[in-house]
Amino acid sequence: MTQKRNLKPTDFQPVAQDTSANGRLVRPSSAKLGLALLGVVFFAALAFVFTAKSLTVIVKQTQEAKIKIEGGFSVNFAGRLLLLPGEYSVSVAAAGFQAAKIPYTATRDDSQQLQVELKPLPGKITFNLNPINATVQINGESVPATTLELEPGAYETLVQADRHQDKSVRLEVEGKGITQEFAITLDPNWAAITIHSEPTSADVYVNNIRVGTTPLSTDIVAGQHEVRLEKQNYQPATRRIEINAGADQILPNIVLKEANGQFKIESDPSAVTVMLDDRYKGLTPISLTLEPEQKHKITLTKPGFQTLEVTRRLPAGGSTQEIFTLKPMLGQVNFAISPADAVISANGRQIGHGSSTFDLPQVEQKVIISKPGYEPFTTVITPRNGIAQTVSATLMTEAAARKARLRPIVKDPTGGELVLIDPTQQKSFTMGSSRRDSGRRANETERSVQLTRAFYMAKQETTNAQFRLFEASHDSGVAAGNSLNRQTQPAVQVSWQQAAQFCNWLSRQEGLPLFYKEQSGIIVGFNLEASGYRLPSEAEWEFVTRVTPTGERKFLWGEIFPPVNNTENFADASSAHVTGRIVANYQDGYVATAPVGSFNSGPYGVFDLAGNVAEWAHDVYEIRTPSEQTETNPLGKQVGDNYVIKGASWSLSKLTELRLSYRDYGARGRDDVGFRVARYAE
Repeated sequence: MTQKRNLKPTDFQPVAQDTSANGRLVRPSSAKLGLALLGVVFFAALAFVFTAKSLTVIVKQTQEAKIKIEGGFSVNFAGRLLLLPGEYSVSVAAAGFQAAKIPYTATRDDSQQLQVELKPLPGKITFNLNPINATVQINGESVPATTLELEPGAYETLVQADRHQDKSVRLEVEGKGITQEFAITLDPNWAAITIHSEPTSADVYVNNIRVGTTPLSTDIVAGQHEVRLEKQNYQPATRRIEINAGADQILPNIVLKEANGQFKIESDPSAVTVMLDDRYKGLTPISLTLEPEQKHKITLTKPGFQTLEVTRRLPAGGSTQEIFTLKPMLGQVNFAISPADAVISANGRQIGHGSSTFDLPQVEQKVIISKPGYEPFTTVITPRNGIAQTVSATLMTEAAARKARLRPIVKDPTGGELVLIDPTQQKSFTMGSSRRDSGRRANETERSVQLTRAFYMAKQETTNAQFRLFEASHDSGVAAGNSLNRQTQPAVQVSWQQAAQFCNWLSRQEGLPLFYKEQSGIIVGFNLEASGYRLPSEAEWEFVTRVTPTGERKFLWGEIFPPVNNTENFADASSAHVTGRIVANYQDGYVATAPVGSFNSGPYGVFDLAGNVAEWAHDVYEIRTPSEQTETNPLGKQVGDNYVIKGASWSLSKLTELRLSYRDYGARGRDDVGFRVARYAE
């Protein structure tokens, strides 16, 4: 049996420590601690050496650079840096260069390189210039001529100064903070010029700038120059000289000539011929140049005046002015003038009134005789001494003068003749007819009319040949087998519009202002001031046919009805089978239209006024209310539906129709209606 043991707890007792005899704790010695620390460092350095990477920093420009690593532990070992992989900042500094700070990442490569290129510092440049006021341009830009800083390199430098030659140099700037001094001396760009004159004390001008008086020595810059010497009472002397830098010159002695005199001449009359020493110089007013201290003969002449000769002498540089009056050579001119108070002018000057006698200079005289309201009379006459001459003139009123200038007959572009009609001598006349007049129609109301404008009216009715120049395809047709279409027969089957358009066509051919207004080929009105071709107005037609110095006729041939044979082309007995409206027992030899101008002319030498064909008038057809007021140059309304037709024809020959006051109307063409043209004379 196993014997049991009783286990009893005992008190804890720590391990006994070494104590000294006095009971204090014993510590390790410092030698032991230093040895231990050295061992730790050794093992740490050994570990760094085995794990560190080698970095070589290469500075291209210099080997004297100072390199500093920031951002971790590094060791510079024989020019190589040992450092652990990681992020660093490498600072590089060298004398003459700008310091650089470069971020660098160290890799795990054992051997690494970092190449660094430093930027050199600017160089300090100092210019030593002669002359000191010279200016400097570097690469085309102006710089102060003192100390300045420039980056290393080559520079094109231009140095300039007044009166010196420009100099270009090439500067090589070293930089790196090095101070360089450049000495530049400019060469003079002038030469000394010596000038003498006779006499002395002449003012000297170089390029119009005064530089002194002779004798003179002055510096003038190189180049071409104008040297001018001036002295009172002497003529200026000018020389052109070429100056080369550094080549001094003594100019030949300059002898000044005495100045000419100036003689200004005016005259009465003006424009007198001037001769100097028998040489022509011009017309007055004039200024003559006279050689000093010499006698000069001056001769003044003008046609119609006595010659004047004088002698003048002027001192050097002298001047004077004279007015010479020439005496006229006169001739007698007698004037016989009407009206007696008309004014007489000769060469622009009024000399008198009415019939009188004057002595006028023996030169061509433009004579004008005038009076308000009258046309001036102009003539040219040259009076002669001892020979009396006469100028006769009777002035015409402006109206009479205008009329006198008008040609009695003109031609239109087709060759047709128009005769001048002047109604201005007739105060007024009556259109229409009295209610008591046999054959009168209701549309013939009496109207008082006055015409104040002269006009031209065609002597004959417009023919087929003339109208076909405007409208080549025109066809006048036939009447009961009788042709109306021959070239010399009047154009019929022409509407009022066509007749008016023909008038405008004539105006265009002649370059006259159009009388009729057109829109898209349609007549839409008229311009009463225009002088272009038109149709005769009803008033003009009645004036030409009815008005005589003794009164107004009823028929073209007088007051008796019926007319005698061959008076005009009416509807005669031979036309009975064509029209029933004939003049009984009347014969004219034509069934239908006759060639224009086949019968005797009527008033003013105008043909076929009352027969052959009836004629378009200009006026819009209307029946006017009787009025005692006189109308002046009536032309009617601008536009209308129908237009007036005047005169009888080969098919209309009753008493009513043969009366000159007869009025018909229409717009379309008919085989018995034609037209003639007219236009205002002015």
